[in-house]
Amino acid sequence: MERTKSALADHFYECAMSVIADENYDIINEGGFLDSDFAQAATNIYRNLLQHGKLSWVFRETPLSIYTMGLNWKIKNNMPGFVSCSDDNRTGVSRSESSIFLRIYCIEDDDVKELLDMMNEAWYLMTNNA
Repeated sequence: MERTKSALADHFYECAMSVIADENYDIINEGGFLDSDFAQAATNIYRNLLQHGKLSWVFRETPLSIYTMGLNWKIKNNMPGFVSCSDDNRTGVSRSESSIFLRIYCIEDDDVKELLDMMNEAWYLMTNNA
């Protein structure tokens, strides 16, 4: 039986919190965000993907746009994928090029970590104008 979208998002959040506990993210250390803020932002991205039933989103050319954590995020999943982060004045784009989600209904810790890493990188580049 397929898990509900709510249960999938809950699982994603738990994975994100687990990954964050094992990592050292600039967005938390320097940005003043809580672990739960960052995990929730990534979950909001995932939940948005699920809400639109975008299994085919994996192959789309148009980035997913979402406002969460007080920032604008764009995520492009297919190769080369990227994450961008922007506020009213600046934008940072992850330099990592990776597909983030190969399967949206079967998420593993590595998928969650990939998204968190790319989000952190985009935020860092935005705030440090690199």
